[in-house]
Amino acid sequence: MEYTLKEFKNTEGLAFEALTFNGNELAEFLIEWRKIEDHYVELIVHEVTSWAGDKDEPCDYGKYVKAYIKWDGCSHLYFGEGEPADGYLHLCGKSYFDKHCNLLQALWDICSKKIKSFDHEVAS
Repeated sequence: MEYTLKEFKNTEGLAFEALTFNGNELAEFLIEWRKIEDHYVELIVHEVTSWAGDKDEPCDYGKYVKAYIKWDGCSHLYFGEGEPADGYLHLCGKSYFDKHCNLLQALWDICSKKIKSFDHEVAS
């Protein structure tokens, strides 16, 4: 699974990293970094549901998961829209299951690079 990250700002100026998989041109998820500390990150991932046709930029998206990932690989994932998230996740067929798995693998890889004290040996 290959992924790419590209900076993206919505119309309100909020910064995200747009995440795409396997050379796809359209962003599948937007990562909103809430905190990046030496020992953990806090983030919200939004699933993109539509794009601006002439720009191929995300124009509609919804909260997919709120996550805390720590230096030792411990991860706390809260799926759903509410606060606190309801935990329910509907995956409609294998393609969505695969997309979900790709997201989790990419988050692991991205966070292992963003967390300064990430310990790959402990986290494995």
